[in-house]
Amino acid sequence: MKKNYLGSLLIFLCIVFLLSSCKQKPAEHVLLHSGEELSDDIKKTIQLVNGKIVSQAPVVYADSGSKVLEIEIQGRIAYDTREKTMISSRVAGRIEKLNIKYNYQPVRKGELIMEIYSPDLVAAQRELLFLQNGDSGNVKSAAVKKLLYLGMTQSQIDRVLRSGVPEYQVGVYSPVNGFIVESGSSPSMEQAASVIIREGQYLNAGEGVFTVYGNSGLVAEFALNPQDVSLIKKGQRILFSSLRNPDDSFIKNIDLVQPVFRDGENFALVRSYVPAGGFIIGEMLQAKASVFIKNSLWLPQSSVIDLGMESVVFVKEGDVFVPKKIEVGVKTDDLVQVLTPINEWAIAKDASYLIDSESFITLKDIK
Repeated sequence: MKKNYLGSLLIFLCIVFLLSSCKQKPAEHVLLHSGEELSDDIKKTIQLVNGKIVSQAPVVYADSGSKVLEIEIQGRIAYDTREKTMISSRVAGRIEKLNIKYNYQPVRKGELIMEIYSPDLVAAQRELLFLQNGDSGNVKSAAVKKLLYLGMTQSQIDRVLRSGVPEYQVGVYSPVNGFIVESGSSPSMEQAASVIIREGQYLNAGEGVFTVYGNSGLVAEFALNPQDVSLIKKGQRILFSSLRNPDDSFIKNIDLVQPVFRDGENFALVRSYVPAGGFIIGEMLQAKASVFIKNSLWLPQSSVIDLGMESVVFVKEGDVFVPKKIEVGVKTDDLVQVLTPINEWAIAKDASYLIDSESFITLKDIK
């Protein structure tokens, strides 16, 4: 009995040893029952699905030549930030009365903005009144200049001299016509908002309080994709219309192309200065700019898969399609400019037909 047990144990250990010493051959080296290796067709089917695709999809070749393209861009009407006037507090004091209730409130030249109480202004007025009946003309003239420097107007000073009593609340007036904005507010805000400054608030000498944007002119402002920035130049003509009235079109020159980095995105702002009449602040615009691109390669938009930071096409190699990265330039609704030399590539006409989703393509597996 013991002898049979030892024999069985010995056989079991031999089997385990033989199995552990065997190494599995790769799939492409596994022999068929006939003793032959796998055929080429079977080898193709066991490739990674994101490496090669067996398909009879139609192909296209890159078209070469020069083209005139229309770039469509979106924008809106904004304030002309070149035409602005700052309103600052000349003296330290307290806001006794405030007539501005919201940002972008329209104001007229000479309109009362706020009234300030300042001990320094009161003291300077009393000094002028003390010197009014004296013989020192030079000293009196210096006192008047001091009040002008502190922000009082000549008419306010004359009123104090006539009344013989200092004014405890001195008015601050708008120097121009336009729209008033609290200092620190963006001139491109979508809508007006209540001001933060309140009556009773103290101001420091030289502190900026409001900005007045003139209303004689506005700006048509458009956002441009980074890849199109090099195609748009200052002085180029642009055709645009308002979404409110698309049948009424305007042709203007581009006055400024400004690169911008905002909210983690790179783009450019294209500005064209327009007269104020006929436009509403914040209204949306649509525009077209014609650009000439010479000696480039072009593919249909359907042939290119956009993966955000990368673009991919499927190139036919024999009987299979292989994904490959390409560098692209200008994009339109129908065409994509290709900067990679792909003259001889046979490319799948409809790239989306070869994939089920973007997750099908793994960038680390693509050359």
